[in-house]
Amino acid sequence: MMRPDDLGQVKPGFLADLVLVDGNPLENLALLTEPAKINVVMKDGIIFKDCTMPVPLHAALHLPGGDFPL
Repeated sequence: MMRPDDLGQVKPGFLADLVLVDGNPLENLALLTEPAKINVVMKDGIIFKDCTMPVPLHAALHLPGGDFPL
């Protein structure tokens, strides 16, 4: 169940739904329909796609101290 205090910020311990694209979707909404332009997809704080990380995602998720590489 979602708690309101888990929402509204991008920081450790908070839920996050993010889509990072190559470009400005406010100027070109079609960017969201081009898979090659979508660099990161995060739902509830879990990364489903990340074309920006130099290491495999499963390895990055197990960083010491629980830090999440954004």
